[in-house]
Amino acid sequence: MILEAAFPEPPPDNGVTAPREERRTRPSTSLWSAASSQVALTGAHQARTGWEPRSSSWDPERITNLVRLCIRVGTHPESWKTAKGTITPKPGKPDYRQVRAHRIVALLDSLGKLVEKTAVHLIADQLERSRSLHEGQYGCRCRRSCVDAVAVLISDAERAWSRKRIAGALLMDVKSAFNNVSRGLLVGRLMELGVEGDLVRWTESFVSDRMVRLVPNGQEGGNHEVETGIPYPDSSDT
Repeated sequence: MILEAAFPEPPPDNGVTAPREERRTRPSTSLWSAASSQVALTGAHQARTGWEPRSSSWDPERITNLVRLCIRVGTHPESWKTAKGTITPKPGKPDYRQVRAHRIVALLDSLGKLVEKTAVHLIADQLERSRSLHEGQYGCRCRRSCVDAVAVLISDAERAWSRKRIAGALLMDVKSAFNNVSRGLLVGRLMELGVEGDLVRWTESFVSDRMVRLVPNGQEGGNHEVETGIPYPDSSDT
């Protein structure tokens, strides 16, 4: 039941696929810089936490080239697409016997996460530079947070009150947002925003042919195909 609730049937798709043509003849300088900085941050995290990679040697140049190549050819390797789904309770729920009172946190391969973080950085950087995002969007943006959104809301309300007007706010929550992301709609939206073709192709590859292996009470189950949604971020992403 948890599997069906966490990974529902795919929503209606628009059939859009990433462009096949190459846009660049060589990787951009920004891609190299982003990959290098992510490798450096991961190395710092390793030193701070004592985390050890699977390999006995940590070769930043080799890993940087691997990250660059994955995004350059628009491919996320199959071996990094199987997530270990740990089942965690959502805080503040009245009845933990209900399936919806829990969420599945997708734990992915460390190198795959490194490629993912680099791609996220590049997409976000391009959208910020092109001013493609709505000015009122605060989530998932650099140097912005929900705290800023609350501050703007308070400021607008106080301004209205100072003018003897009524201020109202409509608060909405998108139910199961991570679980219901449509691959075609996501790819189409990236193309509409003008995101570079290699990043669009990598995104399409990243959300395609995914598998999840549930781990209830520490017991690993078998692999299950996932046709919709994106991995729910673990605590290291926040």
